[in-house]
Amino acid sequence: MRRFVLSDRDKRERDISFCTKRKMDLFISLLLAGCILAADHVSAVGNDRGSEKINIVGEDSLLGAYDPSVEYDDSGIGWLAYSAINVKLNIPFYIETHLAKSLDHGRTWTKISEANHAYDKILVINGKAVEGFCREETPTLLFDPTDPVAARRWKLFTAVGFSKKPKKFGELRRATSWPQVYIAYRYAATPEALSSAQEIPLFGSKYCKLPVCSAKHDLNDFSADLKNVVFYEEPGSLVHDGVIYLTLSAIIKHQGQKTILLSSADHGETWKYIGVLTSIADAKKLGFDSFTSSSLAEQNGRLFLLVSPIRQRWLLPHLEYGGIYIFEFEDISKGLLKKGAGGNLLVHKYVPPLSTRSVGGGQSEYNEQNTYGGIIMAQSDIKESSERFKIFNTGQDIAE
Repeated sequence: MRRFVLSDRDKRERDISFCTKRKMDLFISLLLAGCILAADHVSAVGNDRGSEKINIVGEDSLLGAYDPSVEYDDSGIGWLAYSAINVKLNIPFYIETHLAKSLDHGRTWTKISEANHAYDKILVINGKAVEGFCREETPTLLFDPTDPVAARRWKLFTAVGFSKKPKKFGELRRATSWPQVYIAYRYAATPEALSSAQEIPLFGSKYCKLPVCSAKHDLNDFSADLKNVVFYEEPGSLVHDGVIYLTLSAIIKHQGQKTILLSSADHGETWKYIGVLTSIADAKKLGFDSFTSSSLAEQNGRLFLLVSPIRQRWLLPHLEYGGIYIFEFEDISKGLLKKGAGGNLLVHKYVPPLSTRSVGGGQSEYNEQNTYGGIIMAQSDIKESSERFKIFNTGQDIAE
């Protein structure tokens, strides 16, 4: 077969043409997303006070903080669980969960403890020893004040994942065909005591077969909806009328991800699958590939789901996470979100990422007692030399 060699000029013209096409594709995608958004919005985007970075006193993680989760106790003290992201040797994203406290409704935060730790791990896979590490990330902190067992009233859910040690900086390597991830759970009488609590591998998938992710429940057995889910991550939680609700991102084999809802009426002893909250089709109607990074919130008795929309990096390299979509529940006990024309999810509010220079913005949280911060949102920027991961107060309410 004859091969044609491009001249340097031809190569430059080809590259310019390719970049122009990518920019045009990006413009069209954003335009379409904006048109779709306009149809079913209940509330326009607003910013009550302006965004500001949360500085956690005493936090010294090298790459910053991410994945916020906020709860308040009966005395009005705020607790923030977050992913602290470090570098160890040549391993980036050496992630663990830290806790901070606020005495002024989110105006200032001080690091109190480290709830768990990332750790090195050697696993035997197909007869071979594989060096790797386990990371503990995307926490959701839950205060369950009516739990009759006082030592169980503070609950922490995290996603724990095993990765092979990288060959070069910045690389995250799987140990098997699918990521080995499970949802971990620990409980204690106080937030400070979570660091010494036993960690329970709570939820996993049949595709996670390594000993490191042997979980109490195989969620794939809960429903036919979940038979093709290869792993679960990104938990979000809420207690309402004595019932715990837990959202998870369910990653589907070769497709994308959907947001599912579980519940427990006995303070975490047993769990029930309620259903799918957001599907891949729901995200595509809004111009994205999937929704992820879910959290649950309540304001003035109304319940909400917060999710971050994502696009594949090759389509939108500088805006992988596209802000926050907020949907209101019609009936959380049945897993029903409010819908608009044509049965489409009704967008209650959309909060864009803080910067289009970022590769991600949207992992979010809201607690109505966190009056200074309002909706808080994580933002990442790979162009930063050190603190690439940050959490911001947006100053916005949900039910404006």
